[in-house]
Amino acid sequence: MPYISTRGKTQQTSLFETLLTGLAPDGGLYLPAKLPYFSPKHLTAFSRQSYEEIAYAVLNPFFTDLVGTTTSATPITQTLPLRNILKKSYQSFRAPNRLPIEKLKITSSHEIFLAELFHGPTYAFKDFALQFLAPITEFVLNQANKTCIVLGATSGDTGSAAITAFKDIANGTIVILHPHSRISPIQRRQMTTTGSAKVINLAVKGTFDDCQRLVKNCLNDTTLNKKLRHNLIAVNSINWVRILAQSVYYFYIYSRITGRPDSTPNTSSTGNTLSHLKNASTPKDVHHLPKVNFVVPTGNFGDVFAGYLALKMGVPINKLIVATNANNVLHRFFQKNTYTPAAITQTHSPSMDIATASNFERYLYYVLDEDAAQVRAAFKRLAETRTLSLTPAYFTKAKEHFTSTTTSNDQTLKTIVDIYHKNHYLLDPHTAVGVHSAHQYLTQPTEEKPSPATPTASHAKSHCPTIVLATAHPAKFRTIIETAATQQSTAYLNKADTTKTGTAKINADALDLASKSSPSTLAALTNDPKLKALASLNDLKEEFKIIDKNEDTLKRILLNI
Repeated sequence: MPYISTRGKTQQTSLFETLLTGLAPDGGLYLPAKLPYFSPKHLTAFSRQSYEEIAYAVLNPFFTDLVGTTTSATPITQTLPLRNILKKSYQSFRAPNRLPIEKLKITSSHEIFLAELFHGPTYAFKDFALQFLAPITEFVLNQANKTCIVLGATSGDTGSAAITAFKDIANGTIVILHPHSRISPIQRRQMTTTGSAKVINLAVKGTFDDCQRLVKNCLNDTTLNKKLRHNLIAVNSINWVRILAQSVYYFYIYSRITGRPDSTPNTSSTGNTLSHLKNASTPKDVHHLPKVNFVVPTGNFGDVFAGYLALKMGVPINKLIVATNANNVLHRFFQKNTYTPAAITQTHSPSMDIATASNFERYLYYVLDEDAAQVRAAFKRLAETRTLSLTPAYFTKAKEHFTSTTTSNDQTLKTIVDIYHKNHYLLDPHTAVGVHSAHQYLTQPTEEKPSPATPTASHAKSHCPTIVLATAHPAKFRTIIETAATQQSTAYLNKADTTKTGTAKINADALDLASKSSPSTLAALTNDPKLKALASLNDLKEEFKIIDKNEDTLKRILLNI
């Protein structure tokens, strides 16, 4: 399958080459020239298959012709052992079914599904992609007889997931940049306590966008890449395989939410069976499968673009709801047709504190009719004016499957306590943004126009199951959960219109929540003994270097590897 650049000035290449590079030489991002399509019959069959089986079906079309191009010194001569790699990738996940799904009540009349993507080794959704990307990369490097520097920027979770996945590959060193003092202590310690000489952690005096800019500039610096002794490989979601691997769980979640009556019901982490699966019926006409909504907490647009990719490959998605925090450049685009990066605000959901969403370019490529010249023109305008807008026709197209919300710090904290009060379920702050966004979407009046397939937009809201992607385990954000419990307890006590009994109940729940927010007590709450490993991070020595946001500083470090 050939690969192209979103900006159209790079020759078609192979997956082999895209894996050994980062950005395309013209500054664009790689995409396959075409996408496979999975029919309703495929989707129906997925309800009877495991996560690994679905992953194989979705990913295999992209890897069947994984061969080196004529520019490769050593083309691939072995067949990629995809089934074995998938089995190895997910064997470290704590949940037997990889991805438990919970049902939560958010109002007296609205329920949502919560897809727990945090059961991998670093307790975050990034494990689904990076545990797969590492052995794929190692295979390609071995075939080409090459070594690499895996380079990435992190706003919190990508770094630890990448380090855990790549630290043991024989032919690579991993370098991760994070914004100094802008991620949670546990996120930082997961990266900086490995004790491995093959892991280099750099704390940048700046924001995630500064880290991302440094990484992109190095990846796109041809002079630097010629001087390096190793291939420079991207580990962020600008890496196509990252996005591809994340698209799999949209297929899996859809298959479980709309599963056949003869499928094996999914079981949540608390042992509760999703009873709706037992009563689900297979549509008489398989060409009219039920649709779902996905709510995706996002800052870099990678996770939600993976959902859009799944939609283009056949998953019947009604809406992808982009859930943003105060750093809401994506929300402003989908509401006002203005993509204008602004200064970053530090929030309670630090992994989403991003001003420039890298994968937005891939999405625009499809919105702009796969016209690379229009993509180049759009990003030229963005570089010159700091603003990007679409024509009315293209903006209407952009909103066809997307909408967006924004959530404040106070709303994040209140959602954590409210959901604990209603469901005795603990959210991390990023998932809380998603849950609050689901509440906004389901309860606010809609301005969406009905489609021929859906009589009214409000009908679609009430009849499409709404799934929130739970992106991280709450134990990674102990301080924020304690803040939520303390502040919201005080806020409820100070509300004049709250009954005395109601106040006492919510206050008690908030205090109970605070008492359970340490990793050790969270382990007891979730019946997860492996969670205690997070608490032990405090006893390990940290190793990282604080650097300025000067590009030359990073280049000197890379040249010395």
